[in-house]
Amino acid sequence: LKKKVVYQLGLCAEAAGDLAGAAELYYRAVPLNDSLNRGYTCVYTIAEQKLAAGEYEEARELYATLPDNYRETGDRKAETWYRPAVEAQKNKDWETAVELFPKIPDYSDSAARLEKCRYELARTLQNEGKFEEAIVQFELLGEYSDSAKQLNNCRYDLAVQAMQEGNYAKAADLFTILGNYKDSSVRLKEANAA
Repeated sequence: LKKKVVYQLGLCAEAAGDLAGAAELYYRAVPLNDSLNRGYTCVYTIAEQKLAAGEYEEARELYATLPDNYRETGDRKAETWYRPAVEAQKNKDWETAVELFPKIPDYSDSAARLEKCRYELARTLQNEGKFEEAIVQFELLGEYSDSAKQLNNCRYDLAVQAMQEGNYAKAADLFTILGNYKDSSVRLKEANAA
């Protein structure tokens, strides 16, 4: 009898638009009637509203309470990462995009977008003179676009910077890695002689 009352209260809460309250009541009424499915429906609806409003973290938390096979919950969870990642990319917030896209590597075009954003982040770091950080990003990119060329440019610029700062050992290590790139062999001799 108690579960029937709780279920009826859930119906009333749902009809009044209190989906969170209705979901809680439906879950308390399990296994009566279709209470579990009604609870899922309420939570899913709230999660969809949060997703549409750009409240991605809240939507993600709600979707996480649902089974992956309920409606499109698996894809909707991915959307809570994908949408803010795309927004970050559009806003040229490369660091955030590079942080978010790896959370959904197989979703939609995330892998391609990640490479593009990582490349743009690396170029930005390079242009800001943050060569060590740029090197890390270019190394992760491998053969993407002209990443190998830019990686060598960053290593060279970092080696020159190390020379200017009197860090000859670091410069020598970098010039050694660079081999015959530009005048690296000449610079290596200078670093070793210093």
